[in-house]
Order: sequence, then structure tokens, then C-alpha cells
Amino acid sequence: MYICFYLPSGAGGLAAQHALGLIRGELKQWSDRHQVPYKTKVHRYTLRVILEREQDYTHFEISWNPSMRLPRYELVEPGEIPPEKLTSSP
Repeated sequence: MYICFYLPSGAGGLAAQHALGLIRGELKQWSDRHQVPYKTKVHRYTLRVILEREQDYTHFEISWNPSMRLPRYELVEPGEIPPEKLTSSP
């Protein structure tokens, strides 16, 4: 499982870089406050956050309260098609 933040596109990637910096800062504060280690990976216009223990995802959902409005996120289960891979048919 991982947490998937959706980064904005446009402006030559500047909007995504700005949002990425804000999310990383909020994640660091959350991690320090709750003593939950994490890893991140940027994939296209998403930031994937991987937590070590399964119960940490529930803790994240309950306690994530960033100080500013950030891009939306969702939890992605293993084996699920990541939302960024889904395409609509005509």
C-alpha cells in the first residue's frame, strides 16, 4: 500500500515542484510529530509515500492535518491499478 498525492501539471513543471516542496515539508513535520518513518518516490505527476507498517496508514488518515491546502491524495492498495494509469475510453 502507498499514499498517492496528485501533483498539479502545467507551468513547465513549476507548479508540481512547488507543490512537491510543500508536501514534503508537511510530511516531515507529520513524521517527526508522530514518529512514523516514510519513503517517497515521484512518479510522473504523483508523489508516492510508503510507510513501514500497515497500521501507520490508518494513523496517517486520522492524523494528517496539513497547515495549508495541499493536492488531494488517496491510499492505493497493492495490485490495484494506480489512478494515474487509468484512462477513459472514448
